[in-house]
Amino acid sequence: MGRLVSLECFVLIQQTVSTLLKHLDWPHIKQQVREAVIGLPHFFKNPVEGMRNLPQWDWPTTLIIQGVFAAACSMLANLLQRDVIGVFTSVVLAPLAAYLTVAIAAGFFYYLFMFFFHREIPYRPIYQHLVFASFAVWIVNIVASLIPPVSLIGAAAASMLLYVGFVENFGLERKKVRQILAGLMIIYTAVWAFQLVRSTSRHENMRMKATPESLDILEKELGN
Repeated sequence: MGRLVSLECFVLIQQTVSTLLKHLDWPHIKQQVREAVIGLPHFFKNPVEGMRNLPQWDWPTTLIIQGVFAAACSMLANLLQRDVIGVFTSVVLAPLAAYLTVAIAAGFFYYLFMFFFHREIPYRPIYQHLVFASFAVWIVNIVASLIPPVSLIGAAAASMLLYVGFVENFGLERKKVRQILAGLMIIYTAVWAFQLVRSTSRHENMRMKATPESLDILEKELGN
């Protein structure tokens, strides 16, 4: 019964997606994406000013640019790690992770602005601000596996860009926005430090367990 329901849900989702794709104006979307790609270098040249004057992308353009950018950065990161499987899987997994993360974060800020600032700001502009701010995180994550602390630099850069966008474009109170983003940055740093310590401890335990005797036994087993 459960499998039948899951299959029906999958078919329903597939039909819904197919219907939406058929009704999209693909020539218009291609034109919008082309213009967005041409405009991105101007944003990267001066991200702070770019956050003050974000382009008004529609949903298809935003999602396409976000997904392609996330996939490209993830593929480069896996290439640096010489992870061949990761290079191919990142084409699908990286965009999905980017969509899910930004969607949840945008929902968080949507309700935060509603209850804390008493402002109902549309979801799409919030999502778009987060997409542009996340570019810094994705770029930094290319070398994060080689230099872990740069993840904090990416998060700090994203926070700064969000501060500029939220204050300049949404007219929110500077002090409150600064306090909220600083608090989120502290939480992120604490989680990052905890994960780093746990990972280091795990590697150290594995190294200590890898005694010469255990290595000899493993070599003999592999030989057999």
